[in-house]
Amino acid sequence: MGAQPLPRMTVKTLVEYYVGEAGKSPWEQSAVALRNIELAKGYLAGVADAAQGSLWCDKSMVKTGEIDAEVIAQLKKLPSIEQNQAAAQAVTKILTRKFPCKG
Repeated sequence: MGAQPLPRMTVKTLVEYYVGEAGKSPWEQSAVALRNIELAKGYLAGVADAAQGSLWCDKSMVKTGEIDAEVIAQLKKLPSIEQNQAAAQAVTKILTRKFPCKG
């Protein structure tokens, strides 16, 4: 059995990037933190776009920022053992559960 490949982005990393530097306003964030926040938002958009219409459905009831905030809130609730899993799988699972295509 070979070594498992590391995910490109873990749940923990995605949440950390999305939140930025705790306790600082958007204007006080460092350049690195601002880059990481934008990276996290782009990552969420990419995962959402890849699965939209097949695994989850945007019924235009919620804004993108609200969807992202809901996903991040759910990711934060995952047990610590699941924080090292691939973020894309966890994000897709949350989107599928919260925004099903049927119903």
